[in-house]
Amino acid sequence: MKYRVIQWATGSMGKACLRAVIDHPDLELVGLFVYSDHKAGRDAGDIARRPPTGVIATSEKQAILDLEADVVIHAPRIQFPYRHHNQDMCDLLASGKNLISINGHVFPAWHGAASAAAFEQAGRQGNATLWSKRSLLPPAASARSLIRSPSARSSMSVAPPITIMSSTSAAWDPTRSAST
Repeated sequence: MKYRVIQWATGSMGKACLRAVIDHPDLELVGLFVYSDHKAGRDAGDIARRPPTGVIATSEKQAILDLEADVVIHAPRIQFPYRHHNQDMCDLLASGKNLISINGHVFPAWHGAASAAAFEQAGRQGNATLWSKRSLLPPAASARSLIRSPSARSSMSVAPPITIMSSTSAAWDPTRSAST
């Protein structure tokens, strides 16, 4: 079974993530969000310097929200104010997509109760989770093992350095439809 993945943004880090998704046999790229007009309309493989994938990049957020996907790798450039991307992230969560962010969001409450509440509400609405990397994963850990771990979704802190914001205590089932 393959995980259906959307890549959000294709700067230097986003492109590295995109290549990893395209190259991984257990992942299926189903969508690609880009910010620049010169990348919109291009095949993801072309952007990643890989063979064509058939996935065409879009700069329309609604097109991404409408896709069926298990997870979005959120890799935009960090911008001030740091909450700049929060609404996009909440919209992705509310649409039923689990979200991995490489740009902080380790502890949403740090930015105030309202910020944390917005993420919590969006996660509950979409039955989705926000994952964020605080530092390098320890060698024994991997995103795949965390995704499959029933305990991972039921607690705020899995193990340093990973923090997961959970909306429910049920384990994430990658076979579920984003609409269920």
